[in-house]
Amino acid sequence: MVNETDFSEFLDVYIQEANEQIEKLDDGLLRLEKEPSDTDILNAIFRAAHTLKGSSATMGFTHIKDLTHDAENLLDALRSAPPEARSAAVDSLLATTAILRAFVDGLQEGDASGTGLEEEVAEVRARLAEAMPSRSAAGESSPKQARKAAEGPGTRFEIRFRQDCQMPAVRAFMATQTLESAGNVLWTDPAGEALDSLQVSDVLTVGVDLPEEADAEALAARVADIPEIESCKVLRASDAHKTTAEPAQSRSAAQRKAAVDSQEGMQTVRVAVELLDRLVNLVGELVVDRTGLALIEGNLAGKFESDESVQSLRAINSHLGRIVTDIHDEIMRMRMLPVGQVFRRYPRMVRDLCQKLGKKADLILEGEETGLDRSILEDIVDPLTHLLRNAIDHGIEKPSERLEKGKPETGRVVLSARHEEGHVVIEIEDDGKGINPAKVRDAAVARGVISAEAASKLDERDSLMLLFASGVSTAEKVTEISGRGVGMDVVKNNIEKLHGQIEVSSTPGQGSRFTVRLPLTLAIVPALIVRSNGRLFAIPLASVVSTTIEQSSRIHTIEGVPCVVVRNETLPLISAASVFERRDRFIPEQEEFTVVIVQSRGKNAAFAVDEMVGKMEIVVKSLGSYLGEIPGFSGAAILGDGHIALIVDVASMLDMLRRRRAMAA
Repeated sequence: MVNETDFSEFLDVYIQEANEQIEKLDDGLLRLEKEPSDTDILNAIFRAAHTLKGSSATMGFTHIKDLTHDAENLLDALRSAPPEARSAAVDSLLATTAILRAFVDGLQEGDASGTGLEEEVAEVRARLAEAMPSRSAAGESSPKQARKAAEGPGTRFEIRFRQDCQMPAVRAFMATQTLESAGNVLWTDPAGEALDSLQVSDVLTVGVDLPEEADAEALAARVADIPEIESCKVLRASDAHKTTAEPAQSRSAAQRKAAVDSQEGMQTVRVAVELLDRLVNLVGELVVDRTGLALIEGNLAGKFESDESVQSLRAINSHLGRIVTDIHDEIMRMRMLPVGQVFRRYPRMVRDLCQKLGKKADLILEGEETGLDRSILEDIVDPLTHLLRNAIDHGIEKPSERLEKGKPETGRVVLSARHEEGHVVIEIEDDGKGINPAKVRDAAVARGVISAEAASKLDERDSLMLLFASGVSTAEKVTEISGRGVGMDVVKNNIEKLHGQIEVSSTPGQGSRFTVRLPLTLAIVPALIVRSNGRLFAIPLASVVSTTIEQSSRIHTIEGVPCVVVRNETLPLISAASVFERRDRFIPEQEEFTVVIVQSRGKNAAFAVDEMVGKMEIVVKSLGSYLGEIPGFSGAAILGDGHIALIVDVASMLDMLRRRRAMAA
């Protein structure tokens, strides 16, 4: 009797794991192309393919299983093939992973059959067959000789199934996965299609290359603990002709836990993204209520300082504050993911672009372990993709052109990430032809973005920032791949929606660097609450340098811009009037006034305020579709007393004022 098990509830987990395995395939194949003699890389690729095939078979996605099986056959043959045969097969295998990715993407859209890609699949299968090394090249031998080789160095595991086992092939896959967690699976018997149609009476034998420190018996015991597996015997090659072996039966829960802990270390569980988002929202509400409670406690303390209940309230509130902070920090850690999860998709893209354009370039990844909030990580993919495509298409020169300039024929593109002052900084730097600021100004004037007179007053930095105006491009020919400037306004808008900033620097003939600065999280940020012109503002503490008291008599004007000198540095003076009423003239009503020194991209400015309310953690809220985007502000926050404060985006506010003044010049 066939057990018709419904695996649909595991679809999301399968899709996530399938994408991980495809990513491993892509990464491994790119490494194999550069190091074809490295058998460890080839074995890792084979394991990823085997894992994907097994899980696809379990889920009933035969179109994915069958295509992966074809790739697995080629990979298996390449194990005994010379390095040149391995290099030659990489293109065919990468074409296969592209189809596999399309299949998995189709699953997300509800297509479980892989329809519409029949021609592409047929072409890929033909390429895989063509890439298969000949018997002489691969060093193939007879089945009997192959079996003797399989029984050579290494450890054999013999696995038997219980008579009531409903899905032997699935249990075989689980057993193989367990063995792969400790070493390299070299062969299986049965193999290939026969492995996918195992019967309950069959015996599965697996050859594994284990490290010296591995405990084979403990590993066999873990396999024996898999449901519906009767036993697992381990027999080393040196004991192959002995008449006895060591069977491992299912053990107690305590023994099983000890074995798992010793082999796998820290245990992990998958948590739904929606659950994490809900937890963040709940913690946000806790932060708001904690702030409100602190205000109430402060008011009561002012009236009843010596009251015992007030003293108890203060102690409880202090303890509650620490707990809420700890919960917030832990949930933020749960939401943090290494940027490498995004970075690792780009080497394949850069390789394909270089092949298409006849160029050579190495993509170097740095800081892959840098953590970033999951929600930001997902939305940064498209902007980074566009910037990298630009770097290859219009930054890196053709090999002959680079040689004429005295450069190596292979270009260099660095994609890096790092933490800096409460932010994550991502940079894309190339050693290509660079960008000419004068050409950018001319293109902006031609497009009507800025007047010729205003353009002539821009420095190099502001000239390059015109690249992010709609339609501005210095490319002599806009290609289907990219055009430096075409779509760059979209890149900037997408980054600013994440409360981030982007800037560009370049040296003509030497290369360009695009720098993206992003907040660690969009959920909860520490901020300085101030009041100016009757309005409440929240300035993120990451942008605050210091605060000071200034005299109105010290305000002076430079080219129509009000400025104030703070610690021997002349700073532009910003006020609520300059932002909302489009007026640069700032005349304080009192002789003394408070300024908050803010910083963006290494430049300081002075924000005039009437009152500093205090520091607090705020929950970032969108301004909503009704209000839309307000230049200079990234959102709003509901304070503990119920009042609303606009969250200042220092970088975009300074840029907005700078552009406004340039247009008025």
